[in-house]
Amino acid sequence: MIAHAQCDASDLDINKKYVGTVVPPDTDSGPLAADGLKLMGGVAPWETDEDIAITYVKYRGAATAWLLRRLAPPPGAGPDECCWNAVLDVLVPPKLESGEEFFASDCTVHGRLEPRLVAITRAIPNKPELSVRKVWTVDKKTLQFESVSTKGVACTPTIDD
Repeated sequence: MIAHAQCDASDLDINKKYVGTVVPPDTDSGPLAADGLKLMGGVAPWETDEDIAITYVKYRGAATAWLLRRLAPPPGAGPDECCWNAVLDVLVPPKLESGEEFFASDCTVHGRLEPRLVAITRAIPNKPELSVRKVWTVDKKTLQFESVSTKGVACTPTIDD
């Protein structure tokens, strides 16, 4: 499991700063690195919407979820600059309690995999599933994160390679 530092959402004003901007695929250099951002997980496109995805970005030691739209490369871009992204929304979760995570889980709703879910989870001793405290999904019309009920939601850890 991945542990994350605690931070208060009031300390993270990155939503206003980055929503509507275009960011490079790599946060190890350039303006995102200068702002202290670090990509935590690869972009995972949804099966039905290949140009929309959720990725996790670490900011000031805390995980945030970013909703991205993949764009065509900028004019004159080289072969390594294939996937710039427009930031549609940034989700800054509330402060995590001890043992909780906001990253690395696959969630289902009533047994059906739902890639648009983002959750705060906690490991349960001797069980493969995770306890789920809070869940968000992406509204397909507004392309914004929205809080939803945890009823019927089950999450399991994603195995890191």
